[in-house]
Amino acid sequence: MVIQYKKKRGGHAHKKLKQFIFCIHGAVDFTLDNGKYKEVVTLDSPNKGLLINKPLWREINNFKNGACIVVLTSDLYDEDDYIRSYEEFIRFIR
Repeated sequence: MVIQYKKKRGGHAHKKLKQFIFCIHGAVDFTLDNGKYKEVVTLDSPNKGLLINKPLWREINNFKNGACIVVLTSDLYDEDDYIRSYEEFIRFIR
């Protein structure tokens, strides 16, 4: 099943999980926030990748041309690893 998103996704950070993300079709923007600075990274080619190896708040948006991303992770799903509130993220990184 393929799900196409048109709205913002993400809106979370991970405490320990590391991710390598690439877009195998279309294009998508990742807004990364370390609590002080924000940066937008556009993945628009299968030969570009994004490594997130520390706690960063991320939002995913601007899905274009049927964007499809692949996310490789350092571990299995663990709900306790998620930070789902930006305020909690700021407390965690300080």
